[in-house]
Amino acid sequence: MLQNTLCQSPALSEEHPETPAAMTASMGSLPPELLAHILGFLDFEELLPRLPLTLKVKATQTTKRIGLDAIVARFPLLRELVLESSSSTSGSGGSGSSTMLVHEVAHQFRGHPTLQRITSASDVVMRGVMSGCPSIEELRLPSDAVVRDDGDDDMVQELRAEQALGRSESAGASRPFDPDTLGPRGRRNVGLILRALPALKHLEIDGPSFWRRQVAMQPDGSAALVSSLGGSHALAVAPTPAAAVSQLETLKMTSINSWSLTNFLAWLASPGEPKLPHLRSLYLDIDYLHFPPSGIRAIAHGCPNLRALKLKFGILARETLFDIATHLHGLERLSLSKCDLWFVSANWAHVCVFLASHLGATLRTISMSMCTIQVLEDAHWHARFESLATRPIEPAAALRSLKLLDTGDARPDAAVLHALLTAFPALEVLRMDVTGDCLPAWDPVFADVLRRGMRGLRVLELRSGKPSMHSDPVKRAATLGMDDGTSSPRVADIAMPHLRDLSLWCFATIPHYLIRPNTATIERLSISYPVVVSHADDDGDDAAALLVSGGASRAQTGLARTEYAFPRLAHLEVRGLSNAAHGICLAALDMATHAAPRLASLTIEAFSRVTAPFPMRTLQRLAHASPDLRALRISSFVMPDDALARVAAAWPLLETLELTGTHCIGAIDGSWHARALAPFMASHRRLSRLALGVSRIAVPGFELLSSDAIMAKLSARGNLLPQDFDGEFVHIVQSANAAAFRRYAAVIRSMYPALRECVLRGPFEVKG
Repeated sequence: MLQNTLCQSPALSEEHPETPAAMTASMGSLPPELLAHILGFLDFEELLPRLPLTLKVKATQTTKRIGLDAIVARFPLLRELVLESSSSTSGSGGSGSSTMLVHEVAHQFRGHPTLQRITSASDVVMRGVMSGCPSIEELRLPSDAVVRDDGDDDMVQELRAEQALGRSESAGASRPFDPDTLGPRGRRNVGLILRALPALKHLEIDGPSFWRRQVAMQPDGSAALVSSLGGSHALAVAPTPAAAVSQLETLKMTSINSWSLTNFLAWLASPGEPKLPHLRSLYLDIDYLHFPPSGIRAIAHGCPNLRALKLKFGILARETLFDIATHLHGLERLSLSKCDLWFVSANWAHVCVFLASHLGATLRTISMSMCTIQVLEDAHWHARFESLATRPIEPAAALRSLKLLDTGDARPDAAVLHALLTAFPALEVLRMDVTGDCLPAWDPVFADVLRRGMRGLRVLELRSGKPSMHSDPVKRAATLGMDDGTSSPRVADIAMPHLRDLSLWCFATIPHYLIRPNTATIERLSISYPVVVSHADDDGDDAAALLVSGGASRAQTGLARTEYAFPRLAHLEVRGLSNAAHGICLAALDMATHAAPRLASLTIEAFSRVTAPFPMRTLQRLAHASPDLRALRISSFVMPDDALARVAAAWPLLETLELTGTHCIGAIDGSWHARALAPFMASHRRLSRLALGVSRIAVPGFELLSSDAIMAKLSARGNLLPQDFDGEFVHIVQSANAAAFRRYAAVIRSMYPALRECVLRGPFEVKG
């Protein structure tokens, strides 16, 4: 019986003392007719305000037994459905595998009237989406195995589905489209999806196909269906009403094959009205295919309102960059990733300025990652470039974000950086590879360009290459970033009053002239893989060889006598790579955490073949400087036996704790849980992720195997000889040990409901 707890509360009687006692009685005492009449004035959402709007379902045997459609039907206000494959599903029950099981569960879906967003690990869910989801707006189909449910050819299946869709459009609402005609690739046919779901706004699909015949109107008013591949045959059909205009705004297609890409671009380029007039973002992962020469012109014709374009894994045509600059006016974001480009110059500044100048003042972002430039030597292309360069162009100052990463041997040097900062004075985000001597701060003219060009930056990421050695000690020290504030002459500081995020990669130690003047505004600082350099004298003696003990002195890392106060620093990441990685990380940590009261996330990773202990004095100093730490990640350091107790006392608000690496917290025995883990978890109720690196598990039921011991035992029995064991046997033993770590982590996870993720890492091979 429904109870009105509000009417029964004493607060209501005190606030309204004149309220009669009869009005404060429970609603259950009212006649059902009157109660139904009162509730009839409320919307369904007001009657049941706490119903979940998002449902995440894993494909398990229990889900299959209950039925996905029955589960979804229990949530009348559902807006989002996520169907995931369960890696822990067994092969029993006729499912065969987890992949087959997720397809069987998806086949049970028959739709939902209020669903707007669907993410499914199986494309079999498309049967229910097309027939029973009238409100669908977002659809995501990640990669999965294609299950062939019949022996027909893929193209035959798609033709049948298209014919069925055409009949449903001609017959109107009386003959709905039958999604059961969809074949295995038809379920990922973008052409059919857009035709069947014209109200769809976001589509993200992996391994798509595209087969959609074009409709050509005949003089008598009938239509002819012509193959989008350019076939000469045409099939006469009855006149059909015009298809609804697609409302798609975002389209992401990954791992698209060659003929599907060709068909898709041919469909966009077909005469008539634009096919995707509302599309604003297009993402094409073309899997190292040759992008057609007319591809950009097809996109410009079919998507007139395009604002963001990303091409990935593509071998672009010679015309591509010129067509982007000529036809895609209004573009705001251009991203090219792992693409082969063609241009008249291999200079990255020339490419960026050319694109930004011709795309107009609307362009805000240029992103190029892992791209290579092939130089066009033909005079035809140089003439075309000069003809475009002589036309009136829009100012390029509107560019706000520039990314040039993983450029290979063609790293931007000081001249390129100078040209970019001069051409784009309004930059707010700059992420790029640079040469080791790209920042000659000893040059007053260049330093002035850096100060003016970087003044508006909010995000700066520089990834340095191998530094050049100069004979001048001052220039050499500036190139290597060894300025610690005490050298003379002092390297010029580069102040960026709006800087929030600073990331420095592979510099020869630390460029203090970028950090020192900006400590008051930096909120995120990342120092990754600084180079251990030689402090050689002028006579060339090598004064700092690579360390093999796992530690590095402050002099060898260029961090001597350097401590900064970061009043706004919230995220700090320090990574070292070499035998001196541990010393580098500790020196950088001392530099950045001298005073960081707002630090919430700390990551320290030392990638080295050797290990080193984590000093307790550093831990105590860190706890004093940053008491409100929420996430702590330390990798490849050896922690003391009471590490959990020390961490618990230092940071009571931790939500994420990762102490990983070989022998990080030692061995786990039967008393470890009660002695170390249980007190820690009792004092950290907010902890949601725990990752620990252990050297060994000595808990009954979770013993680790040793391949050497097993081989010795079997050889002693005379059953097998040592040479009979191959690498596959060792791999099986390692897999069994990895499973033991996962099982014990699952046991810990089950003990603490608030712990969402528990990971145990350790050596998969036990010696002896």
